[in-house]
Amino acid sequence: MMRFRTSAQGAQGLLIRGKLYRFFHFIGPCASCAAVCLGRQAPAVEFVTKRSFGRAVEQAAHDATGRDANTGKLTLAIAIRRRPNGLVGFDGDLIKVDFDLSQDAIMRLGDYWEFVNTNTPKHVRSRMSCHFSRNTIIFDATAEQVNDWREFLTNVLSDMTSYVGID
Repeated sequence: MMRFRTSAQGAQGLLIRGKLYRFFHFIGPCASCAAVCLGRQAPAVEFVTKRSFGRAVEQAAHDATGRDANTGKLTLAIAIRRRPNGLVGFDGDLIKVDFDLSQDAIMRLGDYWEFVNTNTPKHVRSRMSCHFSRNTIIFDATAEQVNDWREFLTNVLSDMTSYVGID
């Protein structure tokens, strides 16, 4: 439960699960949103489609993910590559990001994948893979779905409520 209280010194703060946070930022109804109050922001989402210095697209995306040493900007890079079977693979790794995906975000990604592929022919869908977990995003999409997935991933992964802090 969240509420404001006054400490003995007169400073106000926000009480979350028995901890008093002495700052005034908006947070949502769950304690996992406390990362916003700690000054953390959701990572910027980038898509990598080309090889870099002879490395595979997935490796280039993995290298681009994380916090920039100069600017401090946090980036989550998602690799997009065309496969020989005509499908497009998306691959994202959150290991170098300060957060894990929340269960709600994992469910949204999985539900959207199911929704988008309801009319996909059975012989095509049987060749597609899909795995969403707290630190991994790997799935296949058809070439027609790529722009929709880019937009959806940008919206979901740019929202801080899609993440929980690492315990």
